[in-house]
Amino acid sequence: MSIFPNPSQPDDIVPNAKELTILVGRLEKLITNYLLMAPKLQLQVRRNDIRTLLSHNLHLIDHPDFTQIWNETPLDYFLQGLYEELNLESSNIFTPITSPEGTPAFAPLSPEGWRQTLLALQKKF
Repeated sequence: MSIFPNPSQPDDIVPNAKELTILVGRLEKLITNYLLMAPKLQLQVRRNDIRTLLSHNLHLIDHPDFTQIWNETPLDYFLQGLYEELNLESSNIFTPITSPEGTPAFAPLSPEGWRQTLLALQKKF
């Protein structure tokens, strides 16, 4: 990651190629672990369900008031849970930076960084 020029501008925090690979792997693992519960609940999640869910997560970046609620079937509730898990995960990602004073620090991933991560993840599905 490049030196963070101004801590008040978090839009500068985007993952480099190596970090993006790590983040996508982390999210794939989250999704995979979540999906392991589906057969136990007698649910069948399709690839298109995950694509739709990721599209809604991407939409949320530009429209923070957007709320996607699936609540008509057991599968809907299951997908809602995964949608919420992914949304929460974005707030748990920090990247190392160098402060203007030259000291190591951590900064949250920017919305653009989260978008890049979700787009890379979406390609997996």
